[in-house]
Amino acid sequence: MSDSTAVNNENMDIPETGTGNHEVLATSPVPEGAENIQKDLSEVWEDVFGSTDDKVTDNQPPQLCLVQYNVSANATDASSSVPVHVAENSLTDNQHFLHMLDNNHDLTPFALEAPSSFENSPAISFSDLPSIPTHNINSTPMPSPLNTHKNCHDAFCPTHDDGPWTMSPSTSNAYSTPNYYSDDELSTPPKKRSKKRLRRTSEWSDVKRKYLKNIGQKYVTKKGKVVDDKILGAPCKCRYRCFEKITHDQRYACFQKFWRLGNREKQWAFVVKYSKKLLKNRCLNREVPNNRKFTFKYFLPVIPDHEQGHSEVVNVCKTMFLNTLSVSGKIIKTSWDKYDGSIIIEEDKRGRHTNHNQIIKPDTIKSVCDHVRSFAPVESHYIRKSSTKLYLDGSLNISKMFKLYKDWCDNSDNIYTSKAVTERQYRDIVNKNFNLGFFIPKKDQCDICHIFRNKNDPTDQEKEVYNTHLSNKNEARKLKNIDKRDAVESNGQILTAVFDFQKVLSCPHGQVSLFYYKRKLSCLDFTIFDMGGKKAYCYMWDETVAKRGANEVGSCLLDFIEQNARNGVKEFRFWSDNCAGQNRNRFVFFLYTYCAKKFNVSIKHRFLEKGHTQNEGDSVHALIEREAANKTIYTPDEWRLLVRWAKCTGEPYEVRNMKRNNFFDLKSHVNNKIWSKNTEGVKVTWNCVKQVFVDKSEPNKLLYKCEHTDIEYKTVTISSNTRRNAVSSLPTLEIAYKMPLKLSKDKHKDLISLVNLGIIPSQYADFFRSLPWNNNENNNIVSSDSEE
Repeated sequence: MSDSTAVNNENMDIPETGTGNHEVLATSPVPEGAENIQKDLSEVWEDVFGSTDDKVTDNQPPQLCLVQYNVSANATDASSSVPVHVAENSLTDNQHFLHMLDNNHDLTPFALEAPSSFENSPAISFSDLPSIPTHNINSTPMPSPLNTHKNCHDAFCPTHDDGPWTMSPSTSNAYSTPNYYSDDELSTPPKKRSKKRLRRTSEWSDVKRKYLKNIGQKYVTKKGKVVDDKILGAPCKCRYRCFEKITHDQRYACFQKFWRLGNREKQWAFVVKYSKKLLKNRCLNREVPNNRKFTFKYFLPVIPDHEQGHSEVVNVCKTMFLNTLSVSGKIIKTSWDKYDGSIIIEEDKRGRHTNHNQIIKPDTIKSVCDHVRSFAPVESHYIRKSSTKLYLDGSLNISKMFKLYKDWCDNSDNIYTSKAVTERQYRDIVNKNFNLGFFIPKKDQCDICHIFRNKNDPTDQEKEVYNTHLSNKNEARKLKNIDKRDAVESNGQILTAVFDFQKVLSCPHGQVSLFYYKRKLSCLDFTIFDMGGKKAYCYMWDETVAKRGANEVGSCLLDFIEQNARNGVKEFRFWSDNCAGQNRNRFVFFLYTYCAKKFNVSIKHRFLEKGHTQNEGDSVHALIEREAANKTIYTPDEWRLLVRWAKCTGEPYEVRNMKRNNFFDLKSHVNNKIWSKNTEGVKVTWNCVKQVFVDKSEPNKLLYKCEHTDIEYKTVTISSNTRRNAVSSLPTLEIAYKMPLKLSKDKHKDLISLVNLGIIPSQYADFFRSLPWNNNENNNIVSSDSEE
C-alpha cells in the first residue's frame, strides 16, 4: 500500500466563516445541547468508526455516517428519544459533525469522477457540535454491555468490557458469536411493590428474542424454530484473491466488531461506512431507465499484525464482506435505503410506530368511574380510619361488576357516547382510577411479623423485638389454653370466654344487583363464645338502637355476667383483641368493678397479642357468613332467625335481641374516678395493659399487668376498699340512648327507593318507612368504636 492512498484528516480543506465558527449545512439536523455529553458518547463513535489514525488500503470508504434517533412525542420508551451521533473520527475534545458534499449527482453523497478510488473524494466540512440534553443519556434502544475497560488497546472494542468475553461453548471452535453478555443482564429486575401489576418489558419473550438476535446469539422464534449462533463464514475464492489481503484472525475481529454492536441501527451504520455506493461505470445512456443503476464496493477494517491500536481498511469482494459479517445481501440494500444521502441513518421503527390509536376514550373512562362510584361502600370494621381503599361488598368481583355495568349502561338513557366493551377494558380502567377492595380489612395478619420477614438483614434490635413478639404470642395462647382447661375442670365455677364483633350485617342482603348500589341498614352482632361449655351467645341490634362502642360492649358483658352468675359461676376469664375503642378501656374496666360488687364474682380479662387474635369465636362468624351467602335477608329479625338456626349440629347459638333500654351509659361513671396513676404513683398506660383483674374480695381495686409474664399485679384504687362503702356506693346505671338513633338522609332515601321499586317486599315496607332519619349525612355507626 502506497502513502498516496492514505488520506489524512489534517490535509482536508475546512471552510470557515468569518466568525471563526465552522460552517453548518442547513440540511444537517443537529440536536441542541450536544456539547454536554460529547465525552459520554465518544465510545459509541469509537465503536462504529474506530480511530482517527485509520489507514486506507486500495480504496478509501465513505468518510462519515451519522445515526440519529428521531424524537417522538408519543414515544413511551426513554431510549427512543436519545440522540446518538456516529462520525468516522473518534471524537476528542474538538469533536465535529462530518458531512459529505456532492457537487456531481443528487443520488449519492460521494464524488463520481473517479469511482474506483477516493483520491477525488469531496472535501469534508466541520462544525461545532451543539450540546445535547443529558437526561436519558444512559438509555439505549437495546441492552448494551455494562462494564468498561480502563486500558483497552483494542480498536474494535465498542464497549470496553471490564473483563474478557467468552465464546459460546458449543461453537467456540467454529468462531461463533462471542457470548460476552452475562446472564445477569437478562435476569428479572427487582420487582417494585405496587397495588396493581406493572409492565416489565425486559421480561417479555419478544424483547429477549430480539436482544439475542441482534447480538448473533442462539434464539427460538415465535413458531418454535431454533436459530443457531452466527458463525464466521468461509472466505471467498474470487479472482481478486481477497483471502490473501486479510487473515483469518482479522476476519474474525471484524465479525466480532459487527455483532458486538448489538443494535440494528449501528449495524446499518457499520455497513454504510464500510461500503460505497457508486453509479455504474458502464452505462450507454444514463438517461434511459434500467434495472440496476448502482454498484457497490466493500471494505473491511483490519489491524496489521505489526501495529497496535491502528486500523486500516481493505477492499474486498461482496462474498468476502458478507461471509465475514455472517449476513445476507439484504442488509446492504436495507442499510443504504435507511441512509438519507447525507449524514442520517434512519431509525429502525419496527414495533415503534407512533400511530397509536386512542382505544379507550375519555367518555368510556367516565362511564366506568361513574359506575364504580354508584356502588355503596361497605363500612369497614377494623381499620376504617387508616385505610385508603374503597371497600365494596365482599360478594362482588370485577367480573360480576362488569356484568352489572352492561346492564347499568343499558338503563343509563345512553348518556355516554362510548362504553367499555370488554372486561379487560373495564378492569384496566378500575385499576388505574381506584384503589378498590372486596373484603373487610381485619387486622388478622400481623404487621410486625410481615415487616420482619421482608427484611433481608435485620438488626439485633429488630430480632429482639420480633422474638419478644413471638414469645408474647405463645405465652398468650398457652394461658388461654390453661383458662379453657380450668373452665372445663371447674364444674361450672369458672367460665372462660372470648368475645368480638362480627362484621357489619346489611339489610337487605342478597344477590340482587340493585343492592350493590344502595346504602343499607346495618345490623350488629356481638358474639361471646364460652370456650369451656362450647356455647355461643350472639347479642344483636341494628344501628337505630345503638352503636358499637364501649357502652355496647360493656352492656352485653353485663347481661352475660348476670345470667351466668345466677347459674353459679364465681369467676369469669375473658379474652379479646386489643381494640381500645371497644375492649381495652376504662369504661369496660369500670363495668368489671361494678359486676364484682353487684354479683360477688371475680373477673379477669386478658388480651391476645396484636396481630395474632384468631380465636374460637371466629368459627361462629364464619358459619353465619357461609349460611347467609346465598340467601336474601330483608330485616334484622331475619338475621336473628338465620343466626339462631345457622348451626345444624350441637346446641344452637343463643341470640339476644338487644333493645335500647338494654344499653347503659358507662362513660358517665368514669370521670369522677382516679384512673391515671397506680398506688405507686406511676402513670398508667392503658394501651400497654395485657391483663386486668378485679377480685370479688376487693372490688374497688383494679389489678393489671403490662406483660403476661409479670409475677405481681399493679394496683389502681377506684374508690374506698371497705365492704360497707363498696355496697353502699354501687352506682345506678342510666340508659345510654334516650331516643332512637337516626339514619342519614341519603341512607333513608336509598332504603325507601328499594321499597318503592318493589325490591323490598311490601310486607317489610312498614318497617323501613318507620325508621327514624334526619339530614345528617354521616352514618351513626361510623367512628363509634374509636373512642379512647
